[in-house]
Formats: sequence, C-alpha cells, structure tokens
Amino acid sequence: MICVILLGFFEAVVLGIYGEWTKLAALNVINVALVLMLLFWDRQPLTFSWVVVCSCLILIVFSPAVMSSSIALLTLFLCYTMMPLQLKSSAVAATLLTLAALSRHLLDTIDVTQLIAEILLLSAMNINGIFIYYPTELVQRRTFRETRKYVENRLQLIRDNEKQEKILLSVLPKHIAHELKKDIEGGGAEESMFKKIFIRKHENISILFADICGFTNLASGCTAEDLVMTLNELFARFDKIAHENHCMRIKILGDCYYCVSGLSEPRPDHAVCAVSMGLDMIDTIKLIRDLHGVNVNMRVGIHSGRAHCGVLGLKKWQFDVWSDDVTLANHMESGGIAGRIHITKATLDALNGAFKVEPGNGHLRSKYLAAHNVETYLIVHDGSREIPRIKVNPISKKELQVTGFADRQGHIVRRELSRPINEEVDNYLEKGIDAINKEAWKNEYCKKFSLVFKPKNMESKFLAYKANATMVEIACVFAVFALCSLMLGFVLRGFWMFI
Repeated sequence: MICVILLGFFEAVVLGIYGEWTKLAALNVINVALVLMLLFWDRQPLTFSWVVVCSCLILIVFSPAVMSSSIALLTLFLCYTMMPLQLKSSAVAATLLTLAALSRHLLDTIDVTQLIAEILLLSAMNINGIFIYYPTELVQRRTFRETRKYVENRLQLIRDNEKQEKILLSVLPKHIAHELKKDIEGGGAEESMFKKIFIRKHENISILFADICGFTNLASGCTAEDLVMTLNELFARFDKIAHENHCMRIKILGDCYYCVSGLSEPRPDHAVCAVSMGLDMIDTIKLIRDLHGVNVNMRVGIHSGRAHCGVLGLKKWQFDVWSDDVTLANHMESGGIAGRIHITKATLDALNGAFKVEPGNGHLRSKYLAAHNVETYLIVHDGSREIPRIKVNPISKKELQVTGFADRQGHIVRRELSRPINEEVDNYLEKGIDAINKEAWKNEYCKKFSLVFKPKNMESKFLAYKANATMVEIACVFAVFALCSLMLGFVLRGFWMFI
C-alpha cells in the first residue's frame, strides 16, 4: 500500500507537469483515500491486497503515455512479490494489470512495433514474477509446515511431561519429586537411582491419624461401586481440607487418613493446623452420615514431635514419614473416641492455649499408651469461638510451590491440558511470527546490511542448506532473456526504419 501511495504521488507530479488537471484532482482524492485507509482501516490482508490491485489499475489508467509502461511493470512486480495472495489470485491480478496496460497503450498509439514490444516486455515481467513467486512460496510453505510440525511436537512433549509430572506429584511431594528428577537428569543410572535414599529430618511437626468409625455399617449399606465412589469423594474433600489447613497427606490406609503439618516448610502453628484439620474432617463426615443415614464418625489422634520423611522402595517408590512419634500418633487415633480429637501433652504445649481441652484418659483404651505413660487430652470445641491462628498468609508462595500449585517463581500454574493442541500451536506460531517480523530479531541474529548470520557456524550451516538453482529457474532466465532480445530487436528495427 505504501508503494502504491508513493507511485500515486509521483504520478500526480507528472500529471501536474503535463497540465492534466482533471486526472490530477481525481488521483489526489484517491491518494488521500488510500492514506486514510492505511491509517484507520483494519481489514484482512486478502481484502487489503485487492484494494491495492484496484488502486494499481487506476494508476495505469491515469498514467501519462510517457510513463505508462513503467507504471505497469512496477505494479506487476508489486503483485508478485509484495502482496499476500495465492498463486491463482496473483495470476488473476497480474492478468488484469497486463490487460489494463495493453488497453492504455492502444489508446496512446497504434504502432504495431511498439505494441509487440510492449507485449513482450509485459510477458517477460509476468514470467519473471511467476518464477520469483513460485520458489519463494514453495520455500515459505515448506518452512511453515516443518515449523508447525516442530512446534506441535514440542507442545505435545510439554503436555506429556506435565501429565507425567502430575502423576508423579500424586505420589510424591513436589520437593522430593524435583530432587529425584534433578538427580535423574544429572545422568544417574536406574539401578543406582532406586538404591539411593532420599530422607530428610523434620523437627516440630504434628502427625494426624484419622479413622472412619462405623465403616463396616457403611460398607454393608451400599454396593461396592457406591462405596468406592463415596470414599473417593470423601478423601478428595479431605485432600482439599488438608491443603487449606497447610497439611500434607502422606497416604490412605484403607479407611484411615494420615497427614502431617509442618512439612516441608516449618510452621510455628503446626499443631493448630493439625487440630483444625481434624475438626474439619469431623464436620465433613457428618455429610456422609446425613446422606446415607448410617452412624459413621471420625476418630482423630494427633501427636507433635519429630520424624524422618523420604522415599523408600527399590522398584516402586513410596513416600512415607516414620519415627516413634509417628507410631505414638497412630496409637493416639486407635485409643481415641469417635467424633473427638485425641491429643498428647506435646501437642497441647504446641497449641499454646488455642483450644480448650479436657482429660483424654487414653491409657484406659490403649495398652500402648498405658505402657508408655502417655498423658492425653480431648479437644473441646463447641463452635462458640473461632479457631485462633497465627497471622500468616492463607497459602504462602513456598507452600504453593511444594504442593505443585505454583512454579519456581511463585506464579500460579493454570495449565489447560484439555485445550485443543491446534489452537495452542496457532497462538504459538502467531507470537513467533510477530517476533520475527520485528526489526530487533534481525539486529540480534544478522548483520545490518549483509544479512549474514553473526555466529559463523550458523552461517555455514545455512549456506550448506541453501538450495542451488533448479532447472526451472534456469529456464526462467533463458525465457526472460529471449523475450528481452526479441523486444530489443523490434526496437532496433523501428529505429533503423525511422532513420
């Protein structure tokens, strides 16, 4: 469009010199319309290209006789090289421009020699344009197809890696999973990887065991499929509650739910988070009781202490937490009371008076607690006051990274794996094409005027890839040469006849 506007202003100057004021006024109006269209008209490139073709036809019709051939050749060159038209559309546009140029020439003169020379000149330009357009279009289409296939494979690989990572994160915590992946990517052999032990020691954590009381009554009252679906929904709710209360689920043992607060980032309110988790679990089980009409409840036991966490197994990894304090927490659950939270003296001290308690008498219900003289308590929570919490962010950046909800920079991860990959490929290519079209890309990778790649190895690879001239291109050169020779012969013949 810019080239057509410049040609229009140049032609207007020539028309002014020859004193053709009517054509000059009409051409100025067209030029102003083209400038406004370029600035404000946001249309598809195809529609814009046909507007340019129509403008070229007007330029040919309005051009003075002295420059009609030049305008025709320039517009034909624009048609083949600078418009985003397909080959068929370019050929139609070039035919219209050629016919307009020949008609304009017939209006100026009826000299047969000049007419034949004009036909040869326009034919040579059309042949040259086609043989410029065709190889360029072929290379662009091949490059586009290969690039799109590469991008599609790359995005598919990223999606597959994300799916595998989600599967891995469903088994292992994120900090352990990243450590394992980093060690594997470092070149570790498979045999040594499974023999390597990934263990960390954690102080000041709270371990929670929760068991469904009345599970037998629930199982006898529904089918196996309904039971599995109910348990799945229940444990999914527990996982959500655990995330909200800054707890990490370790495993599910039948109808027993086992989680820890204070992993992997230490928290001063780990005991409060664990008790809050237990209270929320008791409230959640009430929904199951009301839905199925079965007397089920949660028996929760909590103990605060230390533990080792890590990955065990040779051929099948299993993340677990173990210590004497974990064993004690397990017995706190088995020696607890349905619908109540059973805690030790260590957990009570870690609560710092956050909850009211009453004697638990766990030694009367558990031989292990009696043998080890464990002092126990029961949480008293009637809902009359809110649960006190240390004022921290609801979900810190570190916790989001550990649980897999944020990347390493702390940005929330929202991956749309169900999104069609073709749409994602199109967006990726569109952004890439916009980036390549910018002048910064050329300045970064190529020299300013020679367009040679700055890295020498890249330039040598490009020269090795660059194809040599084909027989079709050589034939194009000979055809253009023959037509130019014929035109020159007609011109010389007319010159000698004039002399």
